[in-house]
Amino acid sequence: MRFRFFILPFIVLLTVAAAISWFYRPTYGIWIMFILLIGYLWSAWWLDPERSDWWRFAITPWLLSLALLLFCLLVSGGWLVFVFMTLLVLLQAVYWRYVLVYTDSAASYTPFSLERLSFIINFLVVFLLASAMYGFKTFLDISTWILLPIFGVCLAILISQRLWISKATGGVAWRLAGSLFIGTIQIFLLTSFLPLDFRLLGFLVAAAYYGFISLGSEVTDNTVNRRNVWILITILTLASLAVFLTARWY
Repeated sequence: MRFRFFILPFIVLLTVAAAISWFYRPTYGIWIMFILLIGYLWSAWWLDPERSDWWRFAITPWLLSLALLLFCLLVSGGWLVFVFMTLLVLLQAVYWRYVLVYTDSAASYTPFSLERLSFIINFLVVFLLASAMYGFKTFLDISTWILLPIFGVCLAILISQRLWISKATGGVAWRLAGSLFIGTIQIFLLTSFLPLDFRLLGFLVAAAYYGFISLGSEVTDNTVNRRNVWILITILTLASLAVFLTARWY
């Protein structure tokens, strides 16, 4: 008998320990993230070792931890950091609870509940990670061209996770995923020129990601709404104009 019910307490304790360690020893960040990755991978394997894609369950929560903990480095005020880290623990508990039910053949799983939660988490990851990248650029004067590959790799993994959890395997889905990646990267580069708060810039990137995902879902479901397409084109056009009109070109 596999003691599956131990997974949730283990995940909560592991995440709490990682959050506390990050708060007091952020210089050990690489080791903290490595230990989290190993712990999440072990949990995913323990829940369903017979699946060949068991490791996929660990990627999304690990990216959430990475993005949120990086974002916390830019937050001023200990109580705000506590709020964000509490949110991290709660989201991890909810996510792994869904995975626990999803991988249990005897449980009553609500269809698409894990898929919807994963989409929400992906949106949060894009917002937090993009905000963190812009924050590092603002406060540490790190070049966009150094931060772009980091954001790009994480975004590619997120999109791959989206395809996996949605069970989208066709050529159309992969072409749309490529367009989503290129479009979001372009928005990330464009907004990096805007003289705005790093959190607002991160939200703009996340909003564009959400718009691309929504439009892509309509395309794959053959329910494309012409009005939604024009709204998205208008928003992207206005964003581009805002960059060229307000950017500091020096």
